[in-house]
Order: sequence, then C-alpha cells, then structure tokens
Amino acid sequence: MTTTVLYPGPADIRDVAAADWDQDGRTDIVAATGRGLSLFHYQRSRGQWLRSDLHDSDVNGGGYDLVAVMHTDRDGYPDAAAYNRYGKIDFLRNAQNNLRTDLSAQAAGMSVGVGANANALVIPLSTAGRLAESGGPADPNVVVTKCDLIFQQAVSGPNGTWTPGAVMNSTALLGVPIAPGVLIDHSLRLTISANPSPLSATRFFITVAEVNGHPTTGGPLPFGFGGAALLMNNHPVLYAIRRASTPLQVWREANFGAPDAVGDAANEADPDDDGVPNIMEYVTNSDPKSAAGARPLELSPSNGATSALLRLRLSGEYDGKVKLSIQSSTDLQTWTTMNTRTGTGAWSKEPTGTASAGSGKTQFTFSAAAGSSPTGKQFFRIAAEELPE
Repeated sequence: MTTTVLYPGPADIRDVAAADWDQDGRTDIVAATGRGLSLFHYQRSRGQWLRSDLHDSDVNGGGYDLVAVMHTDRDGYPDAAAYNRYGKIDFLRNAQNNLRTDLSAQAAGMSVGVGANANALVIPLSTAGRLAESGGPADPNVVVTKCDLIFQQAVSGPNGTWTPGAVMNSTALLGVPIAPGVLIDHSLRLTISANPSPLSATRFFITVAEVNGHPTTGGPLPFGFGGAALLMNNHPVLYAIRRASTPLQVWREANFGAPDAVGDAANEADPDDDGVPNIMEYVTNSDPKSAAGARPLELSPSNGATSALLRLRLSGEYDGKVKLSIQSSTDLQTWTTMNTRTGTGAWSKEPTGTASAGSGKTQFTFSAAAGSSPTGKQFFRIAAEELPE
C-alpha cells in the first residue's frame, strides 16, 4: 500500500467526500477544512495532486466539519453541502466561472510601498472553475472587464487591532482573460502627498466590491446564478503604507542587512578599516567590507607644481539625496569647498575632463591652483553627506 500526502495545507482537514467534480472521468476529493472547503484533483500531466480552495467560511472562524456531495441543479456536475459545529449548513453550487481574490489570504498588515521606487499594490484574481486536462470539459476563460475596490480608513482598537472605518476614494481596474487556475495580477500604484500622520493615517482596508458589475460575496454561491462571473472572499484586508526605500537604503540592506544608517551601516562608519567611509564606498561602487581597491580621489602636480589635478572616480548612478563636496585646506583644520554635486546632476563648476573608468564608473578631472600657505602645503578631500528628505 502506498500513502501519498495530498497537500500540507495550512488548515486541518476534518472530513472528505469523493466526486468527479470537474467531470473529466477521474475521481476528485472534496475536503472540509478548518478554513472552508477545498478540492484535491489529480493532474496526470504533472503526476501530482493539486489543491484549489473552493470556498472560505468565516462563520465564527470555524470552517466546516462535515461535507457531503449531492446533485442539486441537475446540470451534470456534483454540488456540495457543508456543515460546521455551530449548526450552520451551506449549500455550494458547482458553478462555472467563479472568480476568487487572494486578498484574504495575504498577511494582515502587509506593507505597500509608495513613491518612485515603490512596489505596486497587487490584486490577484483567479478562477475556482473546473480545471480539466486536455480533452475534458474545462471551464472557458473568464474575461474581467471591471474590478471595483473599496478603500476604508482603519480605526485602531484595543490590543493593536484595527477595524474598517469611513470609506475613502475607490478605484476600478480593467482586466484580461483569466483561465481556470491561473493567477492574473492587477496592480495599481498608490500616491501620498505628504508624510502620513498619525499612525492611523498609514493604515487602510481594501475590499473587492464588484467584478464585471456583479457584487461579490463572502458566502456560498447562490443557486441559479446563471454562470456569470462571481467573485468570492470579499473580506476587508488591512494594509500599511511605508515609504519607499531610497537607493542608498537598498544598498545598506544589501550589504548590512538593514536600511538604517546605524552601527556598521552608518554613513561615517568604516567597517573594513580602509579609511573610506560607507557613504563614499556607496558613491564609488566599492565593497564596504573589503579594504582592497583604489582610492576614490587621486592627486598629481601640474604646471610645475603651481596647480594640481584631482581625479575622482564615481559610480555612474547613485542616490539623488547624496551630496558630494570637493574641499581644500592648508592646515587640515579649516576647509574650503571648491566644487559640489548633488546626486548625478551637474557639478557647481565644470570639470576639466570626464572619461569612462570602466565597471560602470566615471572619472572626473578637476584642476586646482596652488594656494598660499605658511607651510607651503595644500590638502584636498572629498566629502559626502546624505541629505534629509
């Protein structure tokens, strides 16, 4: 006897019933779980059992305890009745073209980035239709032409809980054909005009309200729906707004595991002890944890030592919030700014030369006249700072 684990699902399976749910000639398994009703069908082409969630039951959070398969509408496809411990029985019709959203399956309180580098908010839609293999009576594609969302303010409650409040602006998304079992990600980008404050302003709920003009439902499919697209699982889902990471923060996270400028990741820190602080390692595209590599600024005399040539190698692209300053001093105490640049914009004074330095870097050459000094010495340095937002 061979035992096969069907699916290590997140909810416990409490009862099962056998039926040819998609009428492809092979027996499927309908399961009552702690979350709702699931279908397991064997796909021969992949040689494995596949799971699809037919219905989520939010009645007291109890799911279903018993399931029975029956024929209720004589359309040739089996239907189901599911019972839970609170005494409720739901009749679920095996209807075509049922759309689902996975919003309710996403983690509550998930973050949505905003700004130029933000990830778009994704609204995944899929069908819970009959997915038969080639030659079987699979459902046709569902064309989503309109998807309405409801945005609600989040109201804080006890113990860090949040509940849906007043309705905010809503939006509509155009769709494309969705085949059974295929996810289509509808995405939109959120924009905030200012830093949200207080904390409640950074939280909101989203509910999928209508698909193709049909209201959604969190309950079982009604009988006699007529086969039009119906979207289930319309429970509000909590989202949190976070500011998008800047390119410098992304670099810190890649090199130090966190986006904040603290500890070894601080702008002025020098964890590899090579004399080059982190922020200069960033703009020169060098490794902040390796002392190997050339110095970013080189100096050589010119015109019989009456002037000097400064050569600075920088990354071709870096954060627009980083400001560079080339400075000079005769005593290492008082420094005078000779030239500045913010991001990859123009220098305040045009360089005498610009050339490719390889590996995505650019070399800038500057000419500096020798200044008067009691010691006859002159010093140069490059300074970098992260500008506030």
